[in-house]
Amino acid sequence: MEMPMRTLFKALAAFALTLFIAACSGGGTPEKTAEQFIRNAYNGNGDAVVAMLYIPADAKPGEKEMVEGKMRSSAAEVKAKAEARGGVKNIPAEPAEIDQQDPNRARVKLTIEFGNGESTSDRVRLIKIDGNWKVQVF
Repeated sequence: MEMPMRTLFKALAAFALTLFIAACSGGGTPEKTAEQFIRNAYNGNGDAVVAMLYIPADAKPGEKEMVEGKMRSSAAEVKAKAEARGGVKNIPAEPAEIDQQDPNRARVKLTIEFGNGESTSDRVRLIKIDGNWKVQVF
C-alpha cells in the first residue's frame, strides 16, 4: 500500500510539532526548567516566560492577566540590564532542592554570568504538574 506524499508530509509535520511542544514544556529536570526560564527572561522572550508559568485554576479573576503582564514587562527589563552588562554568558544551576513533604515542588538557585564578568544569582520555585516542571508564582 502506497501512502500519498501529502499524507506522509502531514504525519511528519505533526510528529515534529509534537516533539517541539514536548521539548518546550519543561518536562525534564527542575534545573533545566529553571535555567530555560531564566534564559527566556534575559533574552526578553516574555511569551516563553509566561508559557512556563504555573497559574492555578482557582486564581482570582484578573490575577492571571496581571502576572502575565508583569512577567512580560520584567523580561523586557532584565534583557536591557543583560545587554548593558555584555549579554548573558552562562547560567549554571545548583542541584534542585526538592521539598521533602512534596516531591512535586522544588527550588533551584542559579547564577547568571554576564559578558562583562559580573554575575547575579536568582532562585526559581517550581512545581511538577502532569509530569512537567512549571515555574510557581503563587
